[in-house]
Amino acid sequence: MELEQNLITGVKEIDEQHNELIKRINIITKAGKNGTSADELIPTLFFIRKYVSKHFSDEEQLHISSEYPKAAEHKAMHDSFSKKINVLFDKCNDSGVNLMTILETNKTLYDWLITHILKVDMEFAQYYKNK
Repeated sequence: MELEQNLITGVKEIDEQHNELIKRINIITKAGKNGTSADELIPTLFFIRKYVSKHFSDEEQLHISSEYPKAAEHKAMHDSFSKKINVLFDKCNDSGVNLMTILETNKTLYDWLITHILKVDMEFAQYYKNK
């Protein structure tokens, strides 16, 4: 998966960070196809967990500076996703990596990232560019 045209918000900083997240998700997907998921999943999830924290903070700063009216709602979504990532990371770390954790991780990451970008981030980007 790449940052396809329909996922580009037009806000450079956000698009660059989304692209990095997609690259990391692709590492997990590729590792699953190559049978190396156990080696890749935990370090990649560790990176994603730290990276989304920075990404969310950067994005939330844009919300504040632009006086985005849905900033609190958007932040709540970020907080919810961060909790999901922490749960996945802990589950993989505590129980080990298996097919179910790999599938759950991929589904959670792809579903959230795509849904969030297409709906929530696009709405903010439109507001931000018009501000």
